[in-house]
This record gives sequence, structure tokens and C-alpha cells, in this order.
Amino acid sequence: MEFAEYFKKLLREKDMSKAELGRRIRKTQPYIYHLCRGSKPIPKPDVMSSIIKAIDATKDEAQKLMDYSYQRILGSYAKFFTGSKSVEPARYSSPIQEIPVLSWVSAAKFSDMSADYTEDAEGKIATDLKGKRLFALKVKDSCMEPEFKHGDIIIVDPDVNWNDGDYVVARLNHDDEATFKQLKIHSKTIVLHPLNYPCFDDIKFSKKEFDKRVTIIGKVVEKKKRY
Repeated sequence: MEFAEYFKKLLREKDMSKAELGRRIRKTQPYIYHLCRGSKPIPKPDVMSSIIKAIDATKDEAQKLMDYSYQRILGSYAKFFTGSKSVEPARYSSPIQEIPVLSWVSAAKFSDMSADYTEDAEGKIATDLKGKRLFALKVKDSCMEPEFKHGDIIIVDPDVNWNDGDYVVARLNHDDEATFKQLKIHSKTIVLHPLNYPCFDDIKFSKKEFDKRVTIIGKVVEKKKRY
């Protein structure tokens, strides 16, 4: 399959408009249009990497797109390989990984290392972030608006440090579901703060209470906007 045909197929499957892709990779809509028609050269690896991230490509999709890109480079230098019986394009080590999209109940149990809650994943999503235990959650209410809206995807890393002002996923130790809030650390208190305050209440603890009653499951490291 030619690149232009495969590229158009991917955009249809991802429900991604040419204008939106252009906005995400900082290219014009006509540039994307000509890629789809085959009237522009196949993007070089740096641009192709931006496309891969923008469309949330899977590992296989990312590898295929980068194969097209490296084939273009190989073609540019074909004269150096004259007489070679077999020349293979360099393989691309994709930075994309697929991570589980967990329910809020499964996320609450995530800190229990005795079980693999990724088996209960509601789906998977691609990311180029690095992390061995990354997982994603779908925002389910309006408590973190306007920054995070219902349906947005947040990516959580349980293995990075969190600090005052960070967005975190936490479990109140008497609850079955995790909660998503901004962490505010004061001199005597720690607050789980909803951005949509006062429509939603702050959850306040003394520092001593916080250690006993709250488990920070992970820090939110990326948001994927849903349109």
C-alpha cells in the first residue's frame, strides 16, 4: 500500500480531520491535504514522529509510518548502495507504548502490588511517555473543570514524585473509587482541591491525618483532549 493511501486510511480510522492534525503538528491544512494525495514527499522521521503522537498511533501503526519515512531516506541515498543485493531500511524503535485505561475502582486498588489490575482494563491508549507502570483514566465528572472536562483522558505515573500544586489521583482509604484532585500542601494541612471550586468541596486533612487516611496513587503527567 502506498503511503498516501495508508495515511488517509489512518486519518479515517482515527476520526482525525486534516485541519486538526495540521494544528497538532504545526503544519498547514494544505500540507496534510497534499500528503493524503501523494503530491508531497513522505515526511521525514522528525515530522513523522509528531504525526504518530498526534494521532495516538499504535505500535504497529507507528512502525509502519516510520518504515515509510526511512524508505524515503534510503531512496535519497540509493546511489551509495548500487550493486547491493539486499538493502534493508533501518528499523525504527518506536517510542510509543500502549497503556491500560483503568476504571476508577481499579485505579483505587492500583497501589496494592499483590495484584495486576491491568487485566480489568477498559481499553488501551497509546503514549510516547516513558514509564513501566503508566495507566490512563477517563475523567468522569466536572470537578476538575475547566482544565479537565468529562471524557478527557489523563495519564498517571505511580512512580514519579509529587509536590504541591500537582494533579494527583488519590484514594481515600475508606472509598472504593479513586479521586482526581489538585494537591495543595500548606504548613499544617494538605488539601485535595477540585478546580471547579466551590461547586465541589475541598477535602482537607491535617498532615498527620493525611498520612493515615489518604494514599496517593500517582501523579497526572499528561492529558489527552477528546473532541
